[in-house]
Amino acid sequence: MIKFTKSSHGFGILGIIILSAVIASAAFGGGMYWNETKKQQSFLQVGADAKKRAEELKQAIESRDKQIFGSPTSEDTNVDTSSWKTYRNEKYGFEVKYPSNAHVAVSQNNFTITNYSPENYISLSEEELNSFWKFNINVRNQENSQLLDIDRWYDLNIKGKAAAEPISRKKITVAGLPAVQIETPEIGRWIHVYISHKADVIELAYPISSSTFKAIFELMLSTFRFY
Repeated sequence: MIKFTKSSHGFGILGIIILSAVIASAAFGGGMYWNETKKQQSFLQVGADAKKRAEELKQAIESRDKQIFGSPTSEDTNVDTSSWKTYRNEKYGFEVKYPSNAHVAVSQNNFTITNYSPENYISLSEEELNSFWKFNINVRNQENSQLLDIDRWYDLNIKGKAAAEPISRKKITVAGLPAVQIETPEIGRWIHVYISHKADVIELAYPISSSTFKAIFELMLSTFRFY
């Protein structure tokens, strides 16, 4: 019969096996911890870089808006209109003020005030698209030959004919005349304002998805008048 005895010079075979297992486990665990730590550091760096790029994009857009709209001069509007231009239309007898860096594109009875040329629209970068805006003036020439009040005209000619029901409808005054204001569920949501002037109906339209641009458009609307 073979009998194993404990060695007086070491841990014995079992002790060596246990010690080796402990060392291997510690090494494996340390490697896992190192890898996870590096991953977390990498994720944090990616997040920091994304936040930095977002801040840079925000600053670029704000800088662009400042160039277009001017510096704030009023707590109510937060827009400086002192350098704005005035567009006058002799044929239909109306005028409206607009930011100095914008221009007016004319197509028959439609007048679009925008900060970009239509021919350059398809080549705009993502940053430029975010700062793109337009304010439309559409003259419905001789469409109110019966000289109906604007509420009645709207009910007969516009109401129920749109692709979607308007979100809201209310009476307002523009250029000293009664007007109908409609909010529609178009892309970004739009405001349409209808004013009857002589036998014409003037439709003013602008998007309200951006609070900054909405303030600009409301100021433009307040400067619209007939002469």
